[in-house]
Amino acid sequence: MRAPRRRAGSRADAGFTLVEAMIAGMLGILMAFPALIMLRDTYRYVDLVRGRLRLDQQARQVYSLLGNGTNTLANIGTNTGARGFTLVEGLHSRQLAPLGATLRSSSQFVLPDGGLTASGDSFPAVTVACNGVGNPIPDCLAVETHSVQGWVGSDPAITVTGQSAAVDLTLTDPFRAVRAGNQYATATEVFRSIYTLNVEANP
Repeated sequence: MRAPRRRAGSRADAGFTLVEAMIAGMLGILMAFPALIMLRDTYRYVDLVRGRLRLDQQARQVYSLLGNGTNTLANIGTNTGARGFTLVEGLHSRQLAPLGATLRSSSQFVLPDGGLTASGDSFPAVTVACNGVGNPIPDCLAVETHSVQGWVGSDPAITVTGQSAAVDLTLTDPFRAVRAGNQYATATEVFRSIYTLNVEANP
């Protein structure tokens, strides 16, 4: 009885060789690499947009408090502002603009008025390591560290001309400033607004 004939090429159809498997794996990695880079860049872009929206929100809060003050304060007691009102007056109610250096504490926005103070948002202290002048936050003057609890990156610059007060406000997101390697990171934004002072000092 004749033995069954082995089909030609059966050994070649048995599976991949080690070299073929390695080549296929390498091609898969090379094809996935651009997708991973795109995913990383997309995450960085989303982080950038989220950070800018956060700074825009903080700018609106600061400019609202700076211009209008506040007419309701918790636990106000018997304290009054400079003109005797139980509220913090903003620029629209003041004859003189405050000094920029008085408008923040540990980078948190504050608006003092006699015995009262209106404050902006704050968070638990973040330690920022400085690499040099202005790097990574405006307050950096050398290789040092800063404890930051708010969004105001530097003292607001206030220029008064007649009845108008122009305010340049620099806001910094310290959480993004301390992240390394984010080529899209712009942790500091500058905002500008103009207010009309109450030169007649009416209530």
